[in-house]
Amino acid sequence: MSSEAYTVAKNSAAWFEHPNVSILQVQGADVLDLLQRMSTNDVHSIPALTGKQTVVTTDKGRIVDVIAAINMGEYFWWLPSTGHLPEIVQWFRKYIIMDDVRFMDVSDDWHSFEIIGPAASQVVMQLNNHSPLISELFSVSEVFIEDVGCKVMRVPSVSDVSYQLFCPEGTAEKIRSFFTSLNTLPVISQHEYEMLRIEKGVGKFPNELNVEHNPLEAGLLHLINFRKGCYIGQEVIARLDTYNKVKVRLVGITCGLLLPIDSNIFIDGVEYGKITSSIESNTFGNISLGYIRQEFAVEGIKVTIKTPNEIVDANITLLPFTE
Repeated sequence: MSSEAYTVAKNSAAWFEHPNVSILQVQGADVLDLLQRMSTNDVHSIPALTGKQTVVTTDKGRIVDVIAAINMGEYFWWLPSTGHLPEIVQWFRKYIIMDDVRFMDVSDDWHSFEIIGPAASQVVMQLNNHSPLISELFSVSEVFIEDVGCKVMRVPSVSDVSYQLFCPEGTAEKIRSFFTSLNTLPVISQHEYEMLRIEKGVGKFPNELNVEHNPLEAGLLHLINFRKGCYIGQEVIARLDTYNKVKVRLVGITCGLLLPIDSNIFIDGVEYGKITSSIESNTFGNISLGYIRQEFAVEGIKVTIKTPNEIVDANITLLPFTE
C-alpha cells in the first residue's frame, strides 16, 4: 500500500477494516453497578444508545484495560481491547458474588470497519442518506450500506474524527466491496493505522495499557471521575493525583533509527524509561512511544536509547507528534 491512503486519511477520510473485534454482550440488573465499582469513570447511568469509556483498574490502581460500555437497549456492549476479552470476563467474575450480570462473547457475530479522518463525518452522513449523526462519542445510530443495517458510532481513535461501523459477520464481504468501489475513499493498511496511532500518541493494550502502569501515567486523566464513590484502585489513584506522585509519563520519542520495543531510555547513564511502540512514520520519521520518569517528560529533552546492538541518541517530545 502506497502512502497516498495515509495522506488522505490525515487530510480527508479513508477506511480501515479491523481484522478482529472484541465485543462482550452484558445483561442483568447490576451491569452498571458492577462496572461502577470496578472502574474509574462515572458509569452509574448510561442512557440507551449512548456509551462511555472507563478504565478497569487493579487494587493498586494499575490498568487492567480501557473498556467502552455502550447501552444497546436490552443489553450492553462492553468493548475491551482486541484479544483481551477472556481475561476481562475472568477479571470481573472474580468480583461477582450475588450480582445479576451475564456475559456473552458475541465477537464472532460482528465485523468492524472504521471511517477515519477530518472528513469522516461527511462520509458517514452520506451513508445515512445525508442525515446528520449525533457527534457525541459512542452515540449509536444505524446506517444501511447495500441494504445491510450497520451500527455506527463515533469513537476515540487514531484520528480526531473516527466512526466505527459494526456489521453482521455474514455481510462483511458486501460492505468491503462497497467501500472498495468508492474511488475517493481509500483503504489504509494495518501498518498505516498503527502509524496514525503512534503519531497521535494513543496507547494500546498491551504495549502502553497494562498492569505495569496507572491511568494517570498513560494519559487517561479524562477517563477518571474524582467525584464518584469508591471503586477498586480509587484510593491509590486519588492519592497519586492529590500529592502529584505520578512517577512516569507516556511520551513520544524521535530518533534516527527505528527503536526496538523494550529498549531502555537513559539520561546521563541512568535508566529512566522504556520504549513501548515504534514505527517509521511517513511524516515524522522514526518515532516511538515510551514511558519516562515524570521530571524528564519535557519537550526537547535529549536521551540515549540502549538497543540490543548499540546506543543511540534520541529526543523526547510531548504527544501527539506535531510538525
